[in-house]
Amino acid sequence: MKYKFLFVVFVIHLTLCSCKSQPAGFIFDNEYDSQRWEQLSERYNSLTDTDSRIMWADDVYSFYDELKRPDQMRQVLRQTAADITDTTNDDRTFRSYLYFLTANSLRSDSNAVNEASYFFQKVDPSDYNLTFDNQPIGYIICLYTIKTGNDSAKKTAYNILLEHFKSLIDVPYTQYELALLYKNELDMDTAVSIMQKILSESPKYRNIPTNINYAVLKDEINYYNMKKNWIYKDLDVLIKNIKYSIIRKDITSLKKYIPKTDFECIVAQKTLLVTNWTFQDLQITRRWHTNIVFSNELEPQSNENEAWLKTYNWGFPQLHTWYFHFRRINYPYDEKIDRGWEWQGIIFGDMF
Repeated sequence: MKYKFLFVVFVIHLTLCSCKSQPAGFIFDNEYDSQRWEQLSERYNSLTDTDSRIMWADDVYSFYDELKRPDQMRQVLRQTAADITDTTNDDRTFRSYLYFLTANSLRSDSNAVNEASYFFQKVDPSDYNLTFDNQPIGYIICLYTIKTGNDSAKKTAYNILLEHFKSLIDVPYTQYELALLYKNELDMDTAVSIMQKILSESPKYRNIPTNINYAVLKDEINYYNMKKNWIYKDLDVLIKNIKYSIIRKDITSLKKYIPKTDFECIVAQKTLLVTNWTFQDLQITRRWHTNIVFSNELEPQSNENEAWLKTYNWGFPQLHTWYFHFRRINYPYDEKIDRGWEWQGIIFGDMF
């Protein structure tokens, strides 16, 4: 009986394969599954509208998924798509959906990224509003592309999400992720333009949870737009200018070399940090009434990214020695300042 059953199923298989308009099936483990597939195959011939054919494709997907035969599922879906020779919009839509299901069956396989991406790309963007598991297929495709694609593909995916699927995403965060892609490409003009858009639109999303830190975003925009003329490519020139301003006791000139961002004034007593000030808190004009002495060399602990210069004879009770701290800037978005130096702050007391 077993061999007779297999032979009957094999004949059914050959019959289905010989009918071009009817998708091919496979030999199954039992008669029940064989009959289910035969019913699916016969049903396909009677379908005329796109919605019905899409429902049929979903049933095929579920059928083979239940049997845990993904390779055969993909073969059926690909063959069905290949057999569609008409060029109407309905045929295009159905073909797109078959390609989507083919790719979707590979989505969880980390070894099949290229194949899944290939079939996702064959889905016509005009069909992205078709749904699978109550989600637009375009949304699913974009998320997969963002996870696995290159930067160019990711940018396209982010833009599609922002244009067509805003209700499904964290809009400010998605915009920020897009901005970071441009930032990684050193296209800071475009990145900042997107960041400014995030800030301008933020009131619309005030009551919606987001992962965006607007304060940090604003600081980044402000920093990009600053002249940043306190940064010098040559550390020796920066130190020389600071010395000259202090020797002349010219506070206006000295302030030119104070960063508009972070400048730390830290009191150090051996390994204990006890007090932090801003440059304004320091009131430096009250501390240089004596002749300030500068070391002729940087401290031995200085390196290619940080440097310390010892100065002393300041009019500061118990803290006559000050170390000027300099830091190298990594800002590849502006070659005029990238790898330049800024005066990062002052450390009071015997630091080393």
